[in-house]
Amino acid sequence: IQALMNAGKFDDALAKINDALTRNPDNAYLWMLRSMPYQVKGDKVTALDDMEHALALYPDNYLLRKCLALLSEKYGFLDKSEQQFRAVMELIPNQPQGYYDLANFLAAHCPEARDKAAELARRALELYVSDADKAKAEQLLTRLQSVPAQ
Repeated sequence: IQALMNAGKFDDALAKINDALTRNPDNAYLWMLRSMPYQVKGDKVTALDDMEHALALYPDNYLLRKCLALLSEKYGFLDKSEQQFRAVMELIPNQPQGYYDLANFLAAHCPEARDKAAELARRALELYVSDADKAKAEQLLTRLQSVPAQ
C-alpha cells in the first residue's frame, strides 16, 4: 500500500486499503492510512472522518491524536486542533513534545495566549533531553518573548 502511495497511485492504494478494511474494520492503523490518499486528493471531510474513526478505535493513542491535531490545523479547524493538542499533552504529561506542540500551535494561532505558549515552551525545555530538541524549544521561546504582548 505504501509503495502505491509513494508512486502516486492513490486510487489503487485506496482500493487495497478498503479491501483490507472489509476484513479488519477495527484496525485503527488502516483507517489512519486511508486518510492519507484522501488528504492528497484534497478530500478534507473524508480524510478527517477517517482519522477520527481511527482515533475512536484507539482513543489513548497520542500519535493518532497528534495526526488529527495537525490535520485539523492544516484544514483550518483550529478549535478541534487545539483540543487534540491538549489531549496529547494530557496523555503524555511527562513528554516534552506535547508541550512543545501546543505551545507552537498557540504561538501560531492565538496571539492572546502568548504567555501560556511561553509557559508551555519552558515546560518542554525542562523535559527535553536532546540538545537539538532543546534548541527547538529555545527558538520558540525566544520568538514568543520577542513578540509584543497583545
